[in-house]
Formats: sequence, C-alpha cells, structure tokens
Amino acid sequence: MAVILAACAAPEDLSKAPEPLGDFSLGYNIVVVDNPKIGPLSRKATDAEWKASLEQAIDERFSRFKGEGTYHIAIKVQAYALAQTGIPLVVKPKSVLLISANVWTPYGKLNAEPENLTVWEGVSEKTLLGSGLTQTREEQMRKLSVNAARKIEEWLREHPEWFTGDAPVQPGTSPQPAK
Repeated sequence: MAVILAACAAPEDLSKAPEPLGDFSLGYNIVVVDNPKIGPLSRKATDAEWKASLEQAIDERFSRFKGEGTYHIAIKVQAYALAQTGIPLVVKPKSVLLISANVWTPYGKLNAEPENLTVWEGVSEKTLLGSGLTQTREEQMRKLSVNAARKIEEWLREHPEWFTGDAPVQPGTSPQPAK
C-alpha cells in the first residue's frame, strides 16, 4: 500500500536542474493575501503565514531558472480550506487552495486574464485518512504552497511563446512614463 501511495505523490523535483523555460529568470515574487475566503470547518491561518509559505515555495521552484529575461510572478490567494481532524474512515477532510496568477515582464503583463488554479494536497500516506488527522496546519500549508508553485510552472510551460524575449504584453498593462 505504501508503494502505491508513494507512486501517487508528486515527485520531489527541486534538487534536479530544471528543464529550461525559455529565457525565464524570476524577478519579483509577489504574493497578495487579503482576507481570502475560508472554507467551512477550516483551520485558520493568517494572511502573513500564507504570504510567507507561498513566497518560499515560489522562490524555491523558480529561482532555479537562469534565463536572460526577467519575469515577475504575481499570485493572489482567493480562498483556502485547511482540513481539520475528522472521524477516521467516515470523514476524510482534504485541504485545498484557490489562487489566481499573472506573469509580468518589466514591460507589462503577458496573460490577458488571471489564471485561476485549484490546488489540492495530493495523495500520500499522510493524507489517506484525511490530512487533518495526520498533519499540522503548517504542514498542510507547506504542501499546498509547494503544489501551487508546481502548478504555476505547469501553466507557464503551456505558454513557451511568453519566454522568448519578445512576447507582446497585454494592452494597457505597460508602465507609464513619469510625468
């Protein structure tokens, strides 16, 4: 059973050199958490705790890229639910995080609309019975943050045209000259 669960868990991939992402190099890592919606029966976390957790996960994943271009990742936490303890085998609460993401260059935003991502903890031996039973609030937040960073990378890889050094920015998002 443990082998099957280990196969379902997302692999640890930060220790390996990443596949290049065009000319991507992380500039600013902006995480906005402003009183997100909190799911029913959720454990509570402060805005500052979410900000720190997500910033750390984004830095760990994206600072490995050493392209020539500077790209900024902006994330807004929309909602979350951190699983509380439940009744084993009856209620198996799972944690979830909803975020929106944008990618910017120094010249403007690349995506027309924010990318909305729903991030789950994933399946492991610690979440089989419900993550609220086996993990602390901080462990749940860390797992969700790491999975959010991974999902953002997957989304960026769907748009290799953004990381060529000459991708057009969205109208109305370029910096305005000082007056």
